[in-house]
Amino acid sequence: VAADAAGAHRRSLYMQQKRTQVLGMLESFDAPSIVFSCTARPSTTVPLQSLKLLNSEFVRGRAQGLARRVPRSAPENDADVIDRVYLLTAGRKPTETERELSLEFLRTQPQQYPDAPDAADRAWIDYCHMLLAGNAFLYVE
Repeated sequence: VAADAAGAHRRSLYMQQKRTQVLGMLESFDAPSIVFSCTARPSTTVPLQSLKLLNSEFVRGRAQGLARRVPRSAPENDADVIDRVYLLTAGRKPTETERELSLEFLRTQPQQYPDAPDAADRAWIDYCHMLLAGNAFLYVE
């Protein structure tokens, strides 16, 4: 479904699903067969799952939305914003090491966009994308 199509932002609970068509994103994540009853499903972790998240336009769009959702007031406030983003994605605050690495990433990542006037915004999108593709977002501990 295209992102600009009517109803594209509704929950999948309301989405009509054809039994013969499995959503591409879910195939890598052990989507159940909707043709047969399934009492138990295997749980696998394969490299294609991470690659799917890193290369997915859908996930990139969600990262852009997350970066817009968390307002940034000033660079000296980045630690507070990092805490908020971690809380939204992982359900917890970052460890001190995670916070330091995050601040370092946000300080250096804009250099990857040398001629872009929105380099800082792109760095935040990259950061959010990284968190959405990370283990803390995928697995409940």
